[in-house]
Amino acid sequence: MCTLNASNDYEAVQAWLSLHEAEATRRAYRKEAERLMLWAIVERQRALSSLTTDDAIGSRDPARTFSHAESLSNGISGSRLVVLETGHTSCVEAPDEFAEVIRYVVEQGLGVGTGSAD
Repeated sequence: MCTLNASNDYEAVQAWLSLHEAEATRRAYRKEAERLMLWAIVERQRALSSLTTDDAIGSRDPARTFSHAESLSNGISGSRLVVLETGHTSCVEAPDEFAEVIRYVVEQGLGVGTGSAD
């Protein structure tokens, strides 16, 4: 078993980063690891080392559940719920489907700032 010599999450991340030789890789990984640690503390109120699988996939985030989306959609007159089988980056993972949703919104006049820019 491989372990990191660290007494807290920050030290563990630093030890992990030291395993990477390229400075650019360390810098990129450090940025993302620090963002993850901040998110864990602020959003989940727990240490990085205490995150669960549910935290990782977002199943505890009520804004991301299907039933919450249905509830929001049902509460908006004339709305239509569109579900894309993607993760956080629908515009990258399913650009054609994402574009279709945007086209629909614009055609329905639901977009913000759809007025004339004269």
